[in-house]
Amino acid sequence: MKPSLRFPVCLGVWCALLAVLARPDALRSQDAIGLSIADLPPVEFSKQVYQANPGPWGDLEYYYTYLEAPDSLIDLVAVPSQQTVWRFMGKTPEEVKALFNDLQLDDRLLAELVERSIWYINDEEVRVHPTADAIVNLPMPARQSIFAVLRQWEENPFHRAPVIIESANVREWFADTGLSPEVAGTIESLSYKMGRSLAFSDVPYVLGKITTDAEERSFMKALTRTRSLILRLKVSPQMDFEQVADYWTAGYKNKDILPILESVLRTQGVERLDVAHLLPPTPRKHLYTYPPLSAGMSGRYPDCFWTSLNFFEFWPKDRYSDPEAVDRYTRSNFDPVKAPYQFGDMILIINPESQRAYHSCIYLADDIVYTKNGEHILRPWILMKFGDLMSRYAVDKQPVVQAWRKRKVSSDSVIPSVETTP
Repeated sequence: MKPSLRFPVCLGVWCALLAVLARPDALRSQDAIGLSIADLPPVEFSKQVYQANPGPWGDLEYYYTYLEAPDSLIDLVAVPSQQTVWRFMGKTPEEVKALFNDLQLDDRLLAELVERSIWYINDEEVRVHPTADAIVNLPMPARQSIFAVLRQWEENPFHRAPVIIESANVREWFADTGLSPEVAGTIESLSYKMGRSLAFSDVPYVLGKITTDAEERSFMKALTRTRSLILRLKVSPQMDFEQVADYWTAGYKNKDILPILESVLRTQGVERLDVAHLLPPTPRKHLYTYPPLSAGMSGRYPDCFWTSLNFFEFWPKDRYSDPEAVDRYTRSNFDPVKAPYQFGDMILIINPESQRAYHSCIYLADDIVYTKNGEHILRPWILMKFGDLMSRYAVDKQPVVQAWRKRKVSSDSVIPSVETTP
């Protein structure tokens, strides 16, 4: 019996900078595959080429690169306030004080946090305006504990969707961004562990320490920095061409890549082919790019589910942003599958308690996926190690992973067009 599906929208991104927090997607899962963060391989660093594991995909290698939003998009982003605010929605002053008391802080720091003059209290929330001293001196375990509570509510956008530093190396992550060593050092001192990565949420505090317009702009742009893989296929006369071609054509769903594969194999002196050339037309066009403003004409920008369901589509369909349409289309055109996964399989990351999927991506090869981590225009289409993706999305609870495979023959008649309001 096939798992039932319900889809709203993909989990959001850092909303204070990006101005959008996407709504979670929903999925019913009955035969899911667990994944443990403890089983993931160590974090890898850039500046070198890595060898992928062998498999039917051929001999693959990859290296890391960093993308930043173009200036044309940065110009559209308002600079956030320099005032740090922690908003405890639906909490009483006694509950917030109890949280602080449980952090095992020194008496001086605890006294600063529970000082009512920096609190704003009403029937809906308790707002705490921590002092600069408290922000700087908060130990990492206490920072993690407070921020884990704050990210429950979208009213805390920097905590709900922080800047994720997958390399866990702040200096490397922000190298060549135009930030001074002092600012980079401040970010490093305020970063905290999230899975096997680092996270950074104290954007307002750092903004208050920047003294020039040029560095403020560099900081805003650096916060959009995203790490991606460049994946290459090694080609040689010894390559098992039939096996490799069969894998990347995905049961003939991606047959148009055969000419480039055959051509490269015949060309003397060519030893590597960027895997971008082996992707279907839509992901090939979008990989390493940011959505144009025109992509939001329907009222939504592409998210993870739009990205996944349009993977094999020659002409991308905006109706894949409609929850009910996505539900019908997935149930009618995909089948649930178990590992080992194949090129083009849609992977869903699911909250085990609510049974709601909050992210999807496309499996390419080894442990590398194609993904768009959020709906907003400041989130590009990238390639990631699946372990890095899980470190981003497996924060508070151990998620469940499920894969769906598109059938070789599908009919668009099962999904009606979705009307949009002009």
